[in-house]
Amino acid sequence: MIHIDLNGHSPDPAWLARADGVTSQILNNGLSDEDRQSLIDRNEHIWRDLMPWLKTLSRDKCWYSEARDCAAYWHVDHFRPKKEIKDLAGTTYEGYWWLAFNWQNYRLAGGAVNTPKSTKFPVRENTTWACGPDDDIEDEHPYLLDPTCPEDPALLSFNEQGKATPADPNDCWHKDRADVSIAILNLNYDSLKRGRKRVWDQCSTQSQDVLQCKATLTDQPSASKKQKLRNGINVLKDMVRREAEFSAVAAICVRAQGDTWLERAVFGN
Repeated sequence: MIHIDLNGHSPDPAWLARADGVTSQILNNGLSDEDRQSLIDRNEHIWRDLMPWLKTLSRDKCWYSEARDCAAYWHVDHFRPKKEIKDLAGTTYEGYWWLAFNWQNYRLAGGAVNTPKSTKFPVRENTTWACGPDDDIEDEHPYLLDPTCPEDPALLSFNEQGKATPADPNDCWHKDRADVSIAILNLNYDSLKRGRKRVWDQCSTQSQDVLQCKATLTDQPSASKKQKLRNGINVLKDMVRREAEFSAVAAICVRAQGDTWLERAVFGN
């Protein structure tokens, strides 16, 4: 998972006008619950129409898993489910119907991630839960990690086997959020683990080649070795770029080598 920055981005004005028009109808206090849900269902094409634009924000990657698969079905996930929600115990509550056409509630998700997520949206026990359009969702403490929240992706880590793990196991709330997110979003789905392991293995091998080249260059300096070193570093830089598949895995792998020089060479700090 990497941060998807929504600041400074906005859908086409024509799309916004369509979405706002339906939202105005949904907020009509005269609608029954059944009529409101029917109105949402009849206009689901509106959020589907936004899928190409959402893909540009993530470089064609699932916002939750960073996977890129042209053969997969893409979903426009409502981060806060629109019809009903389930807590950790499986108890069902009314969903965030007023956010059905709010583009800031959309997350591009692969089917293997979004299907198991379904309507699950647990919120921390004994904290505020938004129950209507007049409540502030920013006061909530959801368990699910949100790729649009700058701090959340850093709560996930990955190991050499491609397994998603909590990045902060010593903080109970952070660990719980990571564990719940991994489970609900199916982030340890076999194909995801295989893809991450492939990237980890490539990055680890490349990192060791770079470090070996650096050591050799110190004892036997030459122009060809300098170029080889630069080329190797550039490969690693490409792997950790936001555009790359599983870039967060590659970044963690580079740091796992435990070499300060390598980190500075790749990340530039």
